[in-house]
Amino acid sequence: MTKSKVGKVAAAVGGGLILAGLLFSFFRPAASTSSAVLYLKSKPVSPWTAMALAAAGEASDTSAIQNVTGTNAIDYEAPILALAAAGKDPRTAGGTDLVAKLKTFYNNSQLGDTGILNDDIFGLLALLSVGESQTDTAVAGTKTFILSKQNSDGGWGYAVGGTSDTNTTAAAVMALIKAGTSSGDAVATKALAYLVAAQNADGGFPYDPQSKFGTDSDSSSDAWVIMALRAAGRDPGAQKSKDGKDPIAHLGTLLTTQGYYAYQAGSAEDSFSPTATAYAVIALSNKYLPVGTVTPAAVRTTYRIEGKTATLCRGEADAHTALDVLVAAGKDCGVTYHVKTMSFGSYVDQIGADKEAGSQGWLYLVNAVQPSVGAGDYSVKSRDDVVWYYGDFAWLPSRLSLGQTEATSGSPVAVTVELFGSGVWSGLGGATVRAGTTTVQTGTDGKANLNLPDGSYQIYAEKDGYVRTNTVGLVVGAKTQAEVSLSADLVGGVPPPGGSGSSNGGSGSTTTTSTPAVAFTVQSTSGGSSLNFGSITSGASLTRTVQLQNQGQRGIVLESNVTGDDLFRNYLYLDQRTWRMWRALLNQGESKNAEVLLSVPSGISANGTKNGKLVFWATPAP
Repeated sequence: MTKSKVGKVAAAVGGGLILAGLLFSFFRPAASTSSAVLYLKSKPVSPWTAMALAAAGEASDTSAIQNVTGTNAIDYEAPILALAAAGKDPRTAGGTDLVAKLKTFYNNSQLGDTGILNDDIFGLLALLSVGESQTDTAVAGTKTFILSKQNSDGGWGYAVGGTSDTNTTAAAVMALIKAGTSSGDAVATKALAYLVAAQNADGGFPYDPQSKFGTDSDSSSDAWVIMALRAAGRDPGAQKSKDGKDPIAHLGTLLTTQGYYAYQAGSAEDSFSPTATAYAVIALSNKYLPVGTVTPAAVRTTYRIEGKTATLCRGEADAHTALDVLVAAGKDCGVTYHVKTMSFGSYVDQIGADKEAGSQGWLYLVNAVQPSVGAGDYSVKSRDDVVWYYGDFAWLPSRLSLGQTEATSGSPVAVTVELFGSGVWSGLGGATVRAGTTTVQTGTDGKANLNLPDGSYQIYAEKDGYVRTNTVGLVVGAKTQAEVSLSADLVGGVPPPGGSGSSNGGSGSTTTTSTPAVAFTVQSTSGGSSLNFGSITSGASLTRTVQLQNQGQRGIVLESNVTGDDLFRNYLYLDQRTWRMWRALLNQGESKNAEVLLSVPSGISANGTKNGKLVFWATPAP
């Protein structure tokens, strides 16, 4: 192989977070890697050397590769892999989302240059190194394309339809295994057989065992094959030639006193030497591509699940994809769902009791727009609004707004209902606005007025052929309010034994000035006006209980709100439901206990003392 072509391959390769070592029997200490690491440290940082240093457990400055630009897919693949190797998400490490840039080069079923195969292979490795799903359109399509281009001898070539070579074949083996292909699969078995057959008597490997330009072993090919064998679960030290020599031993013979690995025996140092050395460091560090992956951080989104006849759930969730909100709904509201797998892919065919039928089924919107990819492939952004709805593709989204959310007795409340079409919101006439048992129709301008008796209402609107609107809370008349304070210490380490924190503090009950008709109290069942969860770690859950008592002259409807630190706003539940969906009816003189659950997901690391308030309010029961 010419060094220029090796350089092109190197430009498309990177790594990820350091994985745990392979099976111990595969480990062969390489005393020589220390001098090679020192050699790499003495050179300017490139994507490839950064990945190699990370594989060797060394840090490097990746600032120079965080904001790359390019006109080809391959221009982004190396920086993505190098940043992942350093534990940085290429989506957010610099000012540019490199993963999104790379995906712009995916066209139909192929990534990058239509005549080149290596950018597909390393593009697949790059996407997988940053946690992209195997069902992602670009990932799945590129994998299929690579599989379709395997040569009859089991190998792959640098170009589409080109002669097989050991370097490209080894990279393809690693990419396909990372993408879910078993090392025992016929495709992988055939590729590995091609590699093994290419071994020279000296234990090393050539770039092309059939090349008319020479078939001598070289350090780059040794390294590629060693990595591929490890990825397939094989011990490269046991891969003996007919003379009983192995590629690890041969690679060791190419280490120079200056610390670099010569391309071939007797090769002088040149501009490619750092890249060849980086290959060797990866291979002799018992690593293979991608060395590891980085998982994108979940972002906070709002969501609604709109079923056939009612809103099934609404709230906020930490999510990576639009599909994640269904997982959140399961926890927030007990909503179940089912994903159906077909030859063309997977889709959600049922949420709750509502199952696809005829032309209608489950679809989703993000910020009122219907994405062109599956929900599992759509990466959400912070504060995106995700709506799952039961309907068909022709339905347009709608929304509702109120002129006020707290009205005095007898005052009309203005309602506006709008539809989203052609990129703009406009009035939706003929929509039915529902407020308890009261309904009104919007005029042609999408407006209406509500005149309601005192009470608490959840207002929404619907019209055949449109997605149901959001729900807005409305209180008419006096609102009696009570609250308890919240506190917790988010810490590292092990949660307190039995999952309990320190005792609840405070004394007395919390009440507010109220009318004789509507009055209630709330207090901790341990006594007092505060809920102290004590020490809690990420991944842990703790519960407390409050007692609510109706002391008024009529039944009341209780609702809740949470203020203060995001720890409570995001992860507090009442009676196993998100506080946003919690509602309770208390008859005159009735009391009830409500379970208050603080459930902190894994990965939350903002340690310290957190404070908030759990607010209850009451309005007369309808």
